[in-house]
Amino acid sequence: MTRRREESILKDIVELADRYDTPIRTALRLDMAPEDAILRQAHLGRYDLVVMGVGRPAGETLYFGKIAAAAGELATLDPVRVELTQQPGATV
Repeated sequence: MTRRREESILKDIVELADRYDTPIRTALRLDMAPEDAILRQAHLGRYDLVVMGVGRPAGETLYFGKIAAAAGELATLDPVRVELTQQPGATV
């Protein structure tokens, strides 16, 4: 992913937060592994909850991707993983 693409994604997230009158701060870290950057920001902000959006591949095994798995392995908190599925005919 390019820096321009990453910045575009963060801009979309800020616009979404603005739509719901929700304060948000973003950070872009290109000098470290994604899982390290996620955990570093969580530690610096003294957050005890990190929510990550991931895609779920088809199959029986529940796996949220290598970055989510690595962050979960490195974290000192117990992970809680929630899978949201859309019911047929439901709208988001």
